[in-house]
Amino acid sequence: MRFSKIHIFICLVVAASSGADRRATLVGRAKLAEQAERYEDMAAFMKEVCDMGGMLQQEERNLLSVAYKNVIGPLRRALRITNSVQQKTADERKLKTIAEYKKGLEGKIKQVCDEVQEILIQLIKGAKVEADKSAYDRETAEKLEESHVFFLKMQGDYYTTIGMRRKLRKK
Repeated sequence: MRFSKIHIFICLVVAASSGADRRATLVGRAKLAEQAERYEDMAAFMKEVCDMGGMLQQEERNLLSVAYKNVIGPLRRALRITNSVQQKTADERKLKTIAEYKKGLEGKIKQVCDEVQEILIQLIKGAKVEADKSAYDRETAEKLEESHVFFLKMQGDYYTTIGMRRKLRKK
């Protein structure tokens, strides 16, 4: 049996109102937002999950990554295209308009990158604290290491985006 997006949404609302686990509800909403291609909503739901504390499960890490990747991706493309148009334009009035638009895009990119960096810093610290608490069995230690590496890689990706933004600003 295949459920419609509306049916899934109704189930999530009922689950939330019946006092079900808040974390599971937020993850469910993030999945629904992904299906609806509402990545800013998805990112907001996953930010709430991260703010709840605790380690993220693999599925939650992936949802967080997909959400922010799909929020920042169109912004990065728009900035590259705007930069390309700016380089090909000679009209001073158009250049001023392009520069203003580009500045707005850069601001939004910075805002998103700062937000995700803040989340990742907390998750990296959390992974370190969990690892330092006590000696874990091998399987748990590997999961903690995997989480730590995942967050560090994701953090590097957003530092790259910040660097690209600065590079394009200089052109």
